[in-house]
Amino acid sequence: MLDSRFLLEGAFDADIGANSAVTYRLDSNDYFTLIVSSKNEESKQVELALRKLLDREDAPEHKLLLTAT
Repeated sequence: MLDSRFLLEGAFDADIGANSAVTYRLDSNDYFTLIVSSKNEESKQVELALRKLLDREDAPEHKLLLTAT
């Protein structure tokens, strides 16, 4: 179903202050997009959202690369 969202477990950095900020990046992908929203100053909610319908006959497998830095 389009716009389906899948909640992902967020990354954690044990540093303090600005060094503890975590950014997320999803490599270019036609089917999914990454939605990152701030829950508060210290934590973010990370979701993978479906933006194009999946068709197993068209693409039986999808590989995603999500990077947290």
